[in-house]
Amino acid sequence: MAAAYTGLGAYSINHSDVFSFTANQASLAQLKNTGIAVYGERKFLLSELNSYTAVFGLPTKSGNFGLKAGYYGFSDYNETQLGLAYGRKLGEKVGLGAQFNYNGIRIAGFGNDAAISFELGTILHLTDKLHAGIHVNNPVGGKFGKDQQEKLSSVYTVGIGYELLINFLSVQRS
Repeated sequence: MAAAYTGLGAYSINHSDVFSFTANQASLAQLKNTGIAVYGERKFLLSELNSYTAVFGLPTKSGNFGLKAGYYGFSDYNETQLGLAYGRKLGEKVGLGAQFNYNGIRIAGFGNDAAISFELGTILHLTDKLHAGIHVNNPVGGKFGKDQQEKLSSVYTVGIGYELLINFLSVQRS
């Protein structure tokens, strides 16, 4: 639910942050410190387009955990999502992650409903500077509605990142 740029560090070793797992849960494997972050946006100053996301990341010896809470909308129509994520390294070259989500929707005059979904992601560190990954959101489709006819969308993404780090100390000595 957060803007795409909150997860830009997902395909990086040096720039990964607590928001990165919102783009690919495997990036949790790179998290080194406990962190909390909050993001809010009101597009075009319209309350109908409110978007808020809060995340929490916790590194442990057995892998890293993330918690995400998101809200989009206003009083007459809104969507919420609560997610619990886990990511860990499988050696030095591979990260793997998963997230389970509770998705809620509320429409004034129609009521509330909820669905469960999950996400899976992997990141491959091809070289020290080149990273690639695959992320799958809701591949089997949680469903809303009394007759289960409203399906959550499935989203498949591929990402790639290249580290453009310059060692400023060596540049200044030259």
